[in-house]
Amino acid sequence: MKKLLILLFSLFLFSSPSIFADEILKIEGISLEDGQSILELFQKGEVTIDDLNALSLKAEEEAAERKKIADAKKAADKKRAADAKKAAEKKRAVDAKKAADKKRAVDAKKAADAKKAADKEISDCIAIKNKKIDPDVKGYKDVFFGMTKDEFRILAKCNKGSLFDIQKQGYVQDDSRNMGNNLIIFELNNDRYRYNVNAIFSGPGVTEISVRAYSEYHNVMRINSKSSGITGIDKIKDLLEKKYSLLIKPSDESIEKYNEYIGWNEVDFVFQNKDTQNLVILRVGYSLPDALGLKYSYDGNIHYLSKRASETYLNNIQSEVLSEDDF
Repeated sequence: MKKLLILLFSLFLFSSPSIFADEILKIEGISLEDGQSILELFQKGEVTIDDLNALSLKAEEEAAERKKIADAKKAADKKRAADAKKAAEKKRAVDAKKAADKKRAVDAKKAADAKKAADKEISDCIAIKNKKIDPDVKGYKDVFFGMTKDEFRILAKCNKGSLFDIQKQGYVQDDSRNMGNNLIIFELNNDRYRYNVNAIFSGPGVTEISVRAYSEYHNVMRINSKSSGITGIDKIKDLLEKKYSLLIKPSDESIEKYNEYIGWNEVDFVFQNKDTQNLVILRVGYSLPDALGLKYSYDGNIHYLSKRASETYLNNIQSEVLSEDDF
């Protein structure tokens, strides 16, 4: 039965010419003429059953070899694909690690820079707070005469304030290098500074410090040489008089002009620091009335002057006083 199956398979396999059959026949030394099949040779007795058995086995071996090669190629392709995938995954992992390491380095640098900036800020704030100010240049709280713009900016930052450049009409940034000569600190957020602080610079440092201590709307208030007519401003005046010496009262001419309420006017109560001889001025003024024309906005500003600014102020007043020598 087995031989019959082999015979049938062999006849089927070699019944028509093919590249595969030709190769096997050539190996076995059997040659076919054009259009001739193995079946014809078998019928003629030129090929025996043993020959067919040998051809069948050879065909099986060849098929097995071809399958082995195909399987090996398939396995090699699969391995190459697996290796490529593994290499790609490894590369992705390496790239991800590099990116993570780079990010960590960047984050670490940012953290270090932030800490360095914070340490510097703390150091600067401590330096400003602990700075020994010569009594001759003492101005208002931590603001002293001769203070630089950078020091004033640090003071604003340390006290959580916003620094505004009045001259340039814009807020000053941390890296600003070209600041105007009229700077004010807004929104100071601590118990030490109750009011916004305005510093006026001349040359390298502060020569005048201004604090708006009062600002309210009132009906028309008349002023005299002893009183501003406004309770809140008079309280400030009384406190200044306890701390400093009242040197100059508003002149009759300035009071008369103030009480006319034409345009915008102001008068000065001039005090003198007993220790430094520098001037402290309470300047009372009003602006145009509100939309209804019923109430005016009254301001009480305290101006602290340096020695040079004090001398300039007194010289200007003196030049306005008439004497017999003028005629």
